[in-house]
Amino acid sequence: MNAQTLCDALCLSGFVKENDLIYDALAPAERTTIERDLLLACAEFLISKRWKQLHNHEVRINSALAMTGAVLDDPRYLQTGVNAVWGLHDQLHLSAWSATPIRTTA
Repeated sequence: MNAQTLCDALCLSGFVKENDLIYDALAPAERTTIERDLLLACAEFLISKRWKQLHNHEVRINSALAMTGAVLDDPRYLQTGVNAVWGLHDQLHLSAWSATPIRTTA
């Protein structure tokens, strides 16, 4: 399941970027269809499959959710991707920042 959700997250990230690129050229009905039936449907699926783990796959899933929230101006997805338990904030705090020694110079 974890490999599948990674693929889904990568697809959603691409869909969000591509939607943002063509947004102005779309009719309102097309925007609604893409947002509801593609972006939000994918985001909801990913939310239902999130694992509580420190893992690079979770980083990609959280990034896709945060991108969806940012582009659609929907705080639920943005907050889930960034601030939920095991969101991007936790992933960074518990991995990159904690594992990196702090070097200071005199």
